[in-house]
Amino acid sequence: MEIQINIAITILSALLTGGFILFFVENQHIERDIINKFRSIMDPFYHKLSNYLKFVYFINALIRYKTDNQDITDKFKSNVDKLSSKGGEVFAYSNNISYLSQKKLDILNDSINNVWYLFNEAQIKENIFLDTKSYSVFNNEDIEKALSEISPLYTNRNIDINLLPYISGEFYSKVWQPLDYVTGNFEYWEKQCRLNKLLLILSLGLVMIVMISAMCFPSVGCSLFITIPTIICCILFMIVLHYCPVKI
Repeated sequence: MEIQINIAITILSALLTGGFILFFVENQHIERDIINKFRSIMDPFYHKLSNYLKFVYFINALIRYKTDNQDITDKFKSNVDKLSSKGGEVFAYSNNISYLSQKKLDILNDSINNVWYLFNEAQIKENIFLDTKSYSVFNNEDIEKALSEISPLYTNRNIDINLLPYISGEFYSKVWQPLDYVTGNFEYWEKQCRLNKLLLILSLGLVMIVMISAMCFPSVGCSLFITIPTIICCILFMIVLHYCPVKI
């Protein structure tokens, strides 16, 4: 029995040491690298998204609607107004929109796609126009600046009613779609990371309890109170290592 207890304590000591190294060193290093990688990918996207929303905010002030085909026009207007409202918040309070959840990003980018789709597929071009009387150099400079921040390819464009659906379609297909999985993967990684930390803390707690019990009560039945908990600790650590997320 003494030999079994010594073996169990050796195993538990190794698990305890490895667990602390995993928790305080390796996990922190992995988390920092993944968060930096996520931000390096998404920061440019949010910069472009913010300027797209500001572009919609500026050009929406010039859009006027006719009463024909009201249902489709209302759907188009609803999507543009939603995006314009966000753009107004970005313009008024900050340079860039705050990070959003995958669900909110999906809703926002669906509205962007709807602007392109409703304009081109639902044929509402004849029902909307830009109010040239309200047009000014101020509007032109703001629109040009926002477009240049999205991409230099969009500068020196004619500012007409076709510009909004064109930029919306370009943004959705070339800026958003290549990255539409990143935030969801990162949220899944964060969830798995929290679960991994919880399992690791529980494992370390169990290891310490078993070690203390083995040292304080060496005469207690080894098979029941030492060997089995040691096996459980080993299994928990294997689960922690298996589900330890390292990629997004």
